[in-house]
Amino acid sequence: MNQRTVQPLPGKARRTAWCVGLLLVLSCVGGTWSQPLGDVSPWRSAGVAYEERDYAEAERLFSTMIEATPPTALPAADLLYNLGNTYYQQGRKGMAAWMFERCLAVAPRHADARANLALVRRESGVPRAEVFFLFKPLSAILHRLSVGEWALAFSLFYALTCVFGAGWILLRAEGGPRRLCRGLCVLSGCFMMAAGLFLAPRYVDAEHRHYGVVVADDAIVRSAPGDDEAEYFEALAGEKLAVTESDRIGWLRVKRMADGRVGYLPEEVLRKI
Repeated sequence: MNQRTVQPLPGKARRTAWCVGLLLVLSCVGGTWSQPLGDVSPWRSAGVAYEERDYAEAERLFSTMIEATPPTALPAADLLYNLGNTYYQQGRKGMAAWMFERCLAVAPRHADARANLALVRRESGVPRAEVFFLFKPLSAILHRLSVGEWALAFSLFYALTCVFGAGWILLRAEGGPRRLCRGLCVLSGCFMMAAGLFLAPRYVDAEHRHYGVVVADDAIVRSAPGDDEAEYFEALAGEKLAVTESDRIGWLRVKRMADGRVGYLPEEVLRKI
């Protein structure tokens, strides 16, 4: 398992003084920060606890830092990643997978979290949804960027298309500059359409579909909501399921992407991403 407990590194006194001064100036100019500057000691304490294999204390410290994140901000990806490692070391693979999924939701290109998530699911025997081999590269590209990053790429290429298109129209005389604007307009337009094609499914997946991770061992998916209903299949710890609300309080309707089977799980055995 890739383990990376992030801790602040000491720097030169002069560089630190400049950084502190710059932060003070920016705080005066920009108003309030979305995330307050916290004490670095919890990072160090959590790192020491983790290295000393006091995983319960490391879990407490990482969880406290995550809970201290303002409601309007997202937790730091490395906080979620380190808490996932802590859960894994305690044998709580479902909770570890949940943290790695949350980390990837914040930072889609977090390679260590992706590798550790794959390891957890491989150890738990979670079935994988088969993707047609031609679609695998497209799926990898799609999940390489977040919704906001795809939206930014689309907006950037849209602006470039407008700028070069205006140059193409306004330059009356045929020549090098007009041909250049025309070529760049067509090129940026193609990139804009490609970004739009990736943005649409990423937006729908992030905003209109809901997923959860099974955090309990031996979670039984039932054919209908209720402990007395027939057992349908077993959901494994760390497995990611599509989630919709159920008509019965305390139960969730879930779908396994690997085979399309749909059933019901108690809310307490699943954590939403």
